[in-house]
Amino acid sequence: MPSDDGAEITNKIWLTSKARIYSEKRYRSYDHLSHLLLCLLSIIVIAITIVRSRLDLHNWIDEYTLIFAVTILAFSLVVYGFRFGEKATLHRECYLRLQRLHDCKHDIEDVARQYHEIIAAYPNHQPIDYEHLVLDRTLFNRRSLVGPDNKEIVWTFSMLAKWLVHLLIFWLIALLVPILSIYLFLLLWAP
Repeated sequence: MPSDDGAEITNKIWLTSKARIYSEKRYRSYDHLSHLLLCLLSIIVIAITIVRSRLDLHNWIDEYTLIFAVTILAFSLVVYGFRFGEKATLHRECYLRLQRLHDCKHDIEDVARQYHEIIAAYPNHQPIDYEHLVLDRTLFNRRSLVGPDNKEIVWTFSMLAKWLVHLLIFWLIALLVPILSIYLFLLLWAP
């Protein structure tokens, strides 16, 4: 049976590893969504360019096409700057290393040293990732979760509220950009 120090570092490694898994999932979803939105905006620019001779508002078409093209360029630069896919990969590497460390049979001091080296080598996860882990495990799956201090971790309404707001913002962006883009295209198309 591990000592209290051993249980503390083991729980800490497990929690950090699981939070990084949620972080990887979050960044992967950002990466997929941003690519889909860029593709949709590009398709709309191409569609406007193709059907522009059929539209009555010839004077405005070039301006709308230019606005869409600049929007796509700016959005591409922003997405590139965030490097969602790269961050997801780093979080995956981190949690895989942490899981290997969790499963190894070294002495406590060596495990603690390796844990801190791994953590220092990778970007940190966000609080929303930890809160998602807590909510998923304790609220949605009704399982217990123990912290490094061997105390039970429970979900709170503030965790749930923050997670719901985060989810709402994600889906608003996911739905609003295509809807507004398609609406603008149809608005141009209407006589």
